[in-house]
Amino acid sequence: QACAAPLVAPHREMTRPELDQAEQPRLGGEPGDGSESSQPPPEAVPAAPPALPCSALRPFLTPLGTGDDAEPLPGECRAHVWRFLTLPDQLYSSEVSMAGRRAAPAVVRLVGAVRLLASASAAGRPGTRALSGIVELVAAERGQLLPQIPLVVSLLNSVLRCKKACTPTRQCGVESLAQVLGSTRRLSETFALYDCDARRPDVLGPALEALGWAASQAALRRGALEVLVGITRSIVAGLREAGATSMQPGPWASSWAEREQEGKNHKEWAHTFNRDPEEWWRKHKECVGADAAGEAARMIQERSRALDRNVVGALLCKHKDILQAFVDLHDLEGLDLAPAFGLVLHSMSPPGEAQQVDRFCECLGGSWGRANSIDPEAAYIFAFSLVMLSTDLHSARPVAGYEKMTYDQFSKNLRSALPKGKLPEHMVRHSYDQIRQGALLSARSPGQVQEQETLNKACVRLRLALRRQVAAGQASVRGGGCGAAEQAALHPLTGALGDLWRCAWAASWAPLLGAFSAGAHAAGEDEELQEVALRGLQLGCEASALLGEADRAEAFCMALQQLSSMGC
Repeated sequence: QACAAPLVAPHREMTRPELDQAEQPRLGGEPGDGSESSQPPPEAVPAAPPALPCSALRPFLTPLGTGDDAEPLPGECRAHVWRFLTLPDQLYSSEVSMAGRRAAPAVVRLVGAVRLLASASAAGRPGTRALSGIVELVAAERGQLLPQIPLVVSLLNSVLRCKKACTPTRQCGVESLAQVLGSTRRLSETFALYDCDARRPDVLGPALEALGWAASQAALRRGALEVLVGITRSIVAGLREAGATSMQPGPWASSWAEREQEGKNHKEWAHTFNRDPEEWWRKHKECVGADAAGEAARMIQERSRALDRNVVGALLCKHKDILQAFVDLHDLEGLDLAPAFGLVLHSMSPPGEAQQVDRFCECLGGSWGRANSIDPEAAYIFAFSLVMLSTDLHSARPVAGYEKMTYDQFSKNLRSALPKGKLPEHMVRHSYDQIRQGALLSARSPGQVQEQETLNKACVRLRLALRRQVAAGQASVRGGGCGAAEQAALHPLTGALGDLWRCAWAASWAPLLGAFSAGAHAAGEDEELQEVALRGLQLGCEASALLGEADRAEAFCMALQQLSSMGC
């Protein structure tokens, strides 16, 4: 409290209820545990502490992506400092007292719940309790957190695919998806707001893709199939309630058609890019002219899911202007340098040649240094030294008798190349420990990127995305509900539900058919699992029949006949 006192600028006297609500953390314990301070409360408390940039208070806070062992101040002091941050910067380090947490915006509490998941992952503990807390918060504050639903679903999809997470945590991820999307109302609301809007990220499609993948894994198959059956049952119930037989195409059909057309355009663009990126770049420069590199970097980042990571990496490492623009698009503030490598390399393959590695380290180090008030030249040297350290610690063919570099050796070599005091000791130490746990640059397929990613990295990526979203004003987190755009998008739900459910089935039937068929084939002698998969196929037939879609109904019927002939 003493270190934060100079920042306080009292504005007016507060009433007793306001003082109770603005209760500060007490040294010695939480309120009511018998360890409260004996000093009387202050007579005047600032009504609204002055908002300060996070960079001014960073020395007092725990950096994003580091462990709790790097805390420079006790938790109650950091909670006091936390109050002086702007809302986007509060997401940088969600240190808040128990009293303040209840009054904090829902998005801040969401970040705190995600941080618990990251801490459990870092400590090697199951994340089931933390995941349950995230889902319970989303369910209780759905009105406020509706803009954050895509990010939460993306995190749950990452949990499913993360093979480094324990099986109970991944199974809890499957159950959490069911709670977020399982009911008829939640499914229709989410699909209408996101999947039917070409300007927003889709939610149902990636969730079905992740659940279909989970249905191919023995440990997750039963839970994934049950969730998919629940989604299919919700669609059938929605079609029946809406009177599907008398339904005519309406406004949602137009929105869905626009979304599908944009998806086709993106696929065509991705095919052109993957086939010949240099030719695409040449034409792009001719069309765009000024800021061609920045526009190209934005397009690559937005459509990275459909692009070949190897092709992206080759193009970026060859053209420094595009690479620098691409790196600058990532929010690296508050990250350690090793997680910053992982964040940027999530959608591109790492460079291979020595000159490309040097160019990449220069761009990433400079951008990371500017974001964290570190000399760009020192950051560049630090980045290159981490690459060399990773090569030394994770060499595939070590020489006989060769001893891997110790921290003392690494620190000594780095200090000799940098002016004294350029990098904090704890930052160097923490980076060494992170590199020792895993290679910094490794060639992996898109599937392996998700499967080998740790939950901690997925949580860091979510927290950064939440901060960008709030800073850009895309979510009204203080208003007590979803924004005007969300309310306007959900308004037609009352009069065009049948049209909406037709679109939802058009987006779902293919992945559902594949998952149920594969699940039934993989069930083997497990009759209960076979029953779950067959029930899903029967519901698929029913949904297609309600809509009068003979081709889709026939596809589900043929899958049922094939399984019957196999004795399922």
